[in-house]
Amino acid sequence: MRRGLAASGARMGVLFHGMDLIQLPAMKREKRWLYRQTLRSFSDYYTNSLFTAECARLELGNDRSATPIGCGIFPERLPEPLDKDTAWQRLGVAGGPVLLTVARLVPRKGVDKTIEALPQIRAQFPGVQYLVAGDGPDRPRLEKLAETQGCKDCVRFLGNFSDVEKGTLYSAADVFIMPCRLIPSRSVEGFGIVFLEAGYYGVPVVAGCSGGVPDAVRANDTGLLVAPEYPDDIGRAVLELFHDPNRARRMGQRGRERAQEELTWDHVAQRLEARLLAGLPARG
Repeated sequence: MRRGLAASGARMGVLFHGMDLIQLPAMKREKRWLYRQTLRSFSDYYTNSLFTAECARLELGNDRSATPIGCGIFPERLPEPLDKDTAWQRLGVAGGPVLLTVARLVPRKGVDKTIEALPQIRAQFPGVQYLVAGDGPDRPRLEKLAETQGCKDCVRFLGNFSDVEKGTLYSAADVFIMPCRLIPSRSVEGFGIVFLEAGYYGVPVVAGCSGGVPDAVRANDTGLLVAPEYPDDIGRAVLELFHDPNRARRMGQRGRERAQEELTWDHVAQRLEARLLAGLPARG
């Protein structure tokens, strides 16, 4: 099909998400060569973030640039927010404040570093609850870590959830946290749509400053960016927001505005359309 399109003179583009580029060095030589040859046959390159655009530049060469167009959410497909009391009641939350992570449980998501930061947080907020929604291969290690850190009583692994339950989870949260980190040649957060979902529900974010996350989370505007390998930095950021609920509320409001006004899939499609039209030859 690709050859047929090329023969017809049609422009062909590819959208990179991050993992598809950083894992290239780990590919077998023959597969890597074929992948690179295929990439260079396209005429247009798009990415979800500035980070991924830089990865594309390093892979494709300076003569071929990639255009970041972002990622987005479908607000109309997300459940309506609930008031916090109702959300807490549905989830059986007693006390608070509430930290939330929504993620597939793999090492790059940084759930382990959040658990390691909990003793620091609990020293000032003994009633804190950490809800971990999602499942994955890292769950047994994380459950054991919560026990060894003495935090088993305040960490709840909720497993997989439905789209309807997603609204309850975000509505229950005081802070959304995912200190994701880059694992070279293996794993990266190329953007982070969950940060936009948190914003849609007005929840401030603490995120790892890695990969494409700075495109999803505006530092000191919609959330705080932290050094993802350092639990002390993670704990400090969470405590800042817990101690200053007005600041946290403003960040949540800014996250909601940005999610609705800039980062829906309709906005992404508009940016892509504008880029495509800009590259078309003028009509005679």
